[in-house]
Amino acid sequence: MKKGIVSVISIIIGLVFVLMAVFCSWYNAEVNAEYRLHNDFYLTEIVTDSTMIGEKQSISYDEFKNLPPMDPGADTSWAEDLSATFNNTQYLTIGLIITSILALIGVLGYVARKVNRLRKVGVTFGIITFILAIFIACYFAISLNNILAEQEFTANLFGESQVYDMGFWSSINTDEFTASSGPGFAWYLIILAGITSLISSVVVLKTSVVSKIPEFGRVVPTKEKKSKEIITIMKNVKCPSCGKFIWVKGIANTRKTVICPECHTKVFCQFPR
Repeated sequence: MKKGIVSVISIIIGLVFVLMAVFCSWYNAEVNAEYRLHNDFYLTEIVTDSTMIGEKQSISYDEFKNLPPMDPGADTSWAEDLSATFNNTQYLTIGLIITSILALIGVLGYVARKVNRLRKVGVTFGIITFILAIFIACYFAISLNNILAEQEFTANLFGESQVYDMGFWSSINTDEFTASSGPGFAWYLIILAGITSLISSVVVLKTSVVSKIPEFGRVVPTKEKKSKEIITIMKNVKCPSCGKFIWVKGIANTRKTVICPECHTKVFCQFPR
């Protein structure tokens, strides 16, 4: 039961992380010179906070990619790539929410009703959620790194004569300005969501599988070496301490003692002739 609770809590925490990532910044960049410029990149928009403007402004990625470049004639294909990256990340995140919910349904159903089919559903979608979360984090990091590494990107920011090496994690220090960029809170949340989903799946896998309940009073005949028939009986007995029902297998006309798996009390079972 404790493992089941841990698995449910883990998958719920992972789902909360994914939902938080939808509304948090995925990437941020800041430039400090005579003015301060800070950009937060969300899934659907870019929010700019600048001391030159004095207030925050937001712009969608469709509007952003249609903005004219600082240098006329400069290549702005990187802006289209940036828009495509965030659009794809948004769709992938929606898929991650769906797989997380399905994993939660499976794990919660197995813990509550002990249905083995739901156990398989929870584990399967939990592993899919982990793989998808890591894929999203890697896809976003690689795509952003390739865009920031393009010469056209830095030329558009700092001018044709000032080209800098930039990547997913970047830091530029000059006499005129300092600039830094890196992943936002949402990117880390996606990774944590994948890890918690994997933990939930592992915990569920380590829980004992609920065996199929046999037919009451089913007799299974077996034979000894001397061809003497032995009648084996399955009997459902109730623990006098906790009330849990236990299936016990034994030989007819014998008495057997078993330990209750719930409260560890000795339970005596008498098998009839």
